[in-house]
Amino acid sequence: MNVAAVNYHFGSKEKLYEAVWDYSNRMAVKNRMDEIELARAAGPEERLRIFIRTLLYNILNHDRPEWDFRIVAHEMIRPTGAFDQIVERMILPGFVFLRDLVRELLGESVSEEKIKRYSLSIVGQCLYYRFANPVVRQIFPEQSFNEKGIEELADHITRFSLSAFKQIRADIEQEENI
Repeated sequence: MNVAAVNYHFGSKEKLYEAVWDYSNRMAVKNRMDEIELARAAGPEERLRIFIRTLLYNILNHDRPEWDFRIVAHEMIRPTGAFDQIVERMILPGFVFLRDLVRELLGESVSEEKIKRYSLSIVGQCLYYRFANPVVRQIFPEQSFNEKGIEELADHITRFSLSAFKQIRADIEQEENI
């Protein structure tokens, strides 16, 4: 495609890039609607599992185009003018959902800074499997990120995180009783 055609249809390369992001976001949201509805009716522990499973499907699912994640990764490493819009539309809503959920699981006495760190730790566990996928597959060739593999991984990260939260709550209770 030539630059004149891009400018004619989108106004600039930046606007084309934003249109690609918008399309990607609409596809991701469309694919998550059932999960979002399930999460609304579930308890906090199940909502955490649904959130983790949805995130893993979004980043590991081979049905999604590879260019989608490459654009996200590129934007994380070298932000463009579209970065603010991407964060606001695609990343922030999920993070706010997760942050509020972590607060619900841990209680109001936990500082906002710790809630942010715990939330980012959950996201980090999920992203590790995407960014380190070649390493994981090299070390564990039997590892599969098909539907069953993603479900098992979601269960693992959920259990791991909930176990950590249980210990954090116990530590808080112990500090309060001192």
